Amino acid sequence: MLIRMHTGVSLDGFAATPDGVPAMLSVPEFVPGESHGMQEFLEQCVAVVVGRTTFDEGHAHWSEHSVWPWEGKRVYVLTSRPLPERVPDEVVAPEGGPAGLVEQLRSARLEGDVHLLGGPRTLRAFHRLGAIDRLEVQVLPVLLGEGVPLFPLGSSKVPLRLEEQRAFPDGALGLVYEPALDATSYR
Repeated sequence: MLIRMHTGVSLDGFAATPDGVPAMLSVPEFVPGESHGMQEFLEQCVAVVVGRTTFDEGHAHWSEHSVWPWEGKRVYVLTSRPLPERVPDEVVAPEGGPAGLVEQLRSARLEGDVHLLGGPRTLRAFHRLGAIDRLEVQVLPVLLGEGVPLFPLGSSKVPLRLEEQRAFPDGALGLVYEPALDATSYR
């Protein structure tokens, strides 16, 4: 089981616009759930970890359109508040924060990978714990000029090793990195 971050970032380094709209939605050809290898990525994942803000934004959309993107997957929402009403049964709010959840995931012997999804606070928490096994970044053919950086200033230094690269028809470039450090010093 790997904990994998799969996200888009503008060429100038922003994961979202200043008002929180994901950078991927700035690319006119982008199709949610399909573009940039997302469908094959999700097929390899059996669980999703999502931050509360991202979950709430998505939940409003999913409820309105009766669409649930993670059918058959366990969804862990990092939150200190009760979950909204009418969430699918597979959605849980684990106790113990990010560190407790990482321990729970690593000991669960899952039959697939975990999709780490969320804003800077969630990604930063998993980064600090050394819990991101693969960083899958789609460099998007757009300059946002301002917004939410993928990893804000002050993030700790982690040398990475490029494992894979892929070009997409819309001009995006998919880059897959793993930590270059040996597992015991990073995790």
